[in-house]
Amino acid sequence: MPGQSKVSKRRGNILTIGLSVIVIAGISILLYSLGWLSISITKETYGSAGEGPFKQLSVYNAISSFDTGPNEIVKIKGTISSECQIGTWFKLKDENEEIFVDLKAVNIALPDRIGKTATVYGILKRRGLRCYLDGMQVEF
Repeated sequence: MPGQSKVSKRRGNILTIGLSVIVIAGISILLYSLGWLSISITKETYGSAGEGPFKQLSVYNAISSFDTGPNEIVKIKGTISSECQIGTWFKLKDENEEIFVDLKAVNIALPDRIGKTATVYGILKRRGLRCYLDGMQVEF
């Protein structure tokens, strides 16, 4: 419009952009609530254990039974209770037990994750009378 000032044109543009954002947000919320739109949260993964299926064990079952076959990859979920300063090993704990997880063989160094829930893939091994997990992959 010839008689419209620059300020009025800017206000009109800002209003149009603002309304567009509100409409897009509203449509996204509607689609999400109807289940037609999903939001996925990316897992934080270190290392790789390859393709499964993997035998899932609790920390307690891994330590008490130790019935996996040679070089069978297992999956254990728990909370990191302590870790080394470099991040090449940590202790994974569930309600009943704690297991040592060694990551040196696969050259993984984790940032500080004490208190975080983790899923660890690896091979159960024995060192003397103690069982430990030779970790291959860690997910948060």
